[in-house]
Amino acid sequence: MDPDFSSAVEEERLRHLAETHPIISEILKRWSAISLPDAWLSGSIIAQARWNESFGFDPLHGIADADLVYFDPMELSETAEAEISRKISEIFHDLPVKMDVKNQARVHEWYRSKFGYSIAPYRSAVAAIATFPTTAAAVGIRNEGGLQIVAPFG
Repeated sequence: MDPDFSSAVEEERLRHLAETHPIISEILKRWSAISLPDAWLSGSIIAQARWNESFGFDPLHGIADADLVYFDPMELSETAEAEISRKISEIFHDLPVKMDVKNQARVHEWYRSKFGYSIAPYRSAVAAIATFPTTAAAVGIRNEGGLQIVAPFG
């Protein structure tokens, strides 16, 4: 195996990216203001930022939104999710991205109408991240007493 692609090297690269990327680092600095259960910054912002770094592109190239997933089985209403999304958008109003906030505990309720087939309810945000359609975006990070990383596919 090529040592440049070891999991330890990749984890260190992701930690560096989290500390230095202008949007990701700002979100993580304000993480305590999010205050949502089982919350993770995930998806394409991380993958795109990593690709931008690898290929020498501008750090913001191709980044339009930031996915924030959380898991709250006690509040499954669309109204509650919309209110949380509004609050999160206010916290990060000064960033040049849209905050896309989704309660992974309620995805099974709307999935069939959007994608044509049903899925079983997720048991956590991490379980949801492990089902993302592109493995490169199936990564989550958060600042809970230090940077935590989940990457089901490495």
